[in-house]
Amino acid sequence: MKLVAKWQAVGFTHGVLNTDNMSILGETIDYGPFGFIERFDPNFTPNTTDFAGRRYAFRNQPQVVQWNLMALATSLVTVGLIEKVTLDLVLIGLLYKAYPDGCQHRFTNPAEAKALPRQGASALVLA
Repeated sequence: MKLVAKWQAVGFTHGVLNTDNMSILGETIDYGPFGFIERFDPNFTPNTTDFAGRRYAFRNQPQVVQWNLMALATSLVTVGLIEKVTLDLVLIGLLYKAYPDGCQHRFTNPAEAKALPRQGASALVLA
């Protein structure tokens, strides 16, 4: 969450932010195609193969990381490292409540320091 908020605050966009490019710590390990937005465009993607669906577009980065973390949690249940009830009670609460709230908070503070419009900063996380 911290990493995504920090890179979005400076306009960085990860081009292939899929599950095999993230570590168990929730950090990215392969930047593949990447880019910085020059003018605010929430649909910006540096990945030319992503133009049609824009899954990895700037605006989608927090949600893609959230999805990746849920996929990891589900895998941990599948191999028996955590129980399903733990996933349901704790991880879903964290990933669906705390994660978006944390992204919003962590993004808007650096964005304010860079004088981005508040509405623009909120739109990035809530889009």
